[in-house]
Amino acid sequence: MINLLRLAAALTVSSSAGQPATSVLPPFVPPPAATASAVPGHGGLGKERFEYAIKFGFIKVGSSWLDSTQTVEVGGRKAHYLVIEARSEPWLDKLYKVRDKNEAWLDAGTRASLGFGRHISEGNFFREEVVAFDHAQARYRGRKQKDRKAPPISIEGELTPGSYDLLSAIYLFRNMKLEPGKEFSVPVNTKKNWVLVAKVLQKKRLKVPFPPGELDCLEVEPQMEDEGIFLHSGKNFRIWVTDDPRRIPVKLEADFFVGAVTATLQKAVWTP
Repeated sequence: MINLLRLAAALTVSSSAGQPATSVLPPFVPPPAATASAVPGHGGLGKERFEYAIKFGFIKVGSSWLDSTQTVEVGGRKAHYLVIEARSEPWLDKLYKVRDKNEAWLDAGTRASLGFGRHISEGNFFREEVVAFDHAQARYRGRKQKDRKAPPISIEGELTPGSYDLLSAIYLFRNMKLEPGKEFSVPVNTKKNWVLVAKVLQKKRLKVPFPPGELDCLEVEPQMEDEGIFLHSGKNFRIWVTDDPRRIPVKLEADFFVGAVTATLQKAVWTP
């Protein structure tokens, strides 16, 4: 049961609705990366907030949002503040309370990934970490905390220049020309350097609650090599995005040995 709830939490995508963007990167500013041209469009940055319902079978276990509406200052530079948060339903909190938040900073000018944060609270499990990318020095630096009562410790390691965090990589993929049969890859860093590969499996007509009706969608399968936003023990993980320029993520699904957990779009808000 606990693994299922962690799986549901890992699938959820959410904004920290109503909370200020107070988290900050360690005190240094990576210079503009040379990978800005890899992101040809906005990918919804500064315009979107999506709300999802998380279900195991027919049972709702959580709610979530995908939010990119805020911009913040990072060392004097303007950056898009991207947020993902998982939140279990009140009826589940007494059994296994989930309050997960993932965040990322993407340079508004160069579209270089500046770093990421993870704030994980699942039952008795706790983890806090904030990591900044220094592309020029090919290093990441940050801090982490594995115990609520323990002070954070400093972390540092090698960074492949031009790498993205996982959340920023979602927006990168959404700007690519997705077609069935194609495969895309992008270098990422989760304190480990690896290549995220996404396969476009097929086009499918999908019925969704919002917008009401059926939409032509593309089924995309990310291949995860390390833990990150999509932490799960399932056999397969898939995302469906609309087959139009907006590439709206309308559904996420992971197969588990006792069934599937899904996140389905319920509401969308676009801001100027």
